[in-house]
Amino acid sequence: METSNFKRILIAVDGSEHTLRIAEKGLALARQLGAEAALVFVIDKGKAKGSVDANITPQEAEIVLKKEAVLAFDTIASSLGSGDFIKFMPTGFPKEEILKVAEAWDANLIVIGTKGKSGIVGSLMGSVAEYVLYHSKKAVMLVK
Repeated sequence: METSNFKRILIAVDGSEHTLRIAEKGLALARQLGAEAALVFVIDKGKAKGSVDANITPQEAEIVLKKEAVLAFDTIASSLGSGDFIKFMPTGFPKEEILKVAEAWDANLIVIGTKGKSGIVGSLMGSVAEYVLYHSKKAVMLVK
């Protein structure tokens, strides 16, 4: 697929220490190609369970995760000097939601970070990036 076909670039972020680098690569590519850019931060259902011991309800846990997503979006916008992107914040399981958003928004390319794990370790860990790479109908760019 030619890069000139990339008109919509979906960039998956997660609030990790690598999020800024992933967003920077994806947004730079979008600017270079004159493409529309969007960030997706999935509110992970697996993390939004709450804790009986800590007296945190699932609803409270989800609120905290949504605040983390907003903070990630704001940090990216202020650090990279641009808020020129669409923001998606679905709730679900990241590997599934990233693909759903890519399809619904009709992205041509998904930019996602990887921790560089491969082989048996990567397979056993069920990496979100690996899942997206193998199940996406869209082109995928991995940022190490």
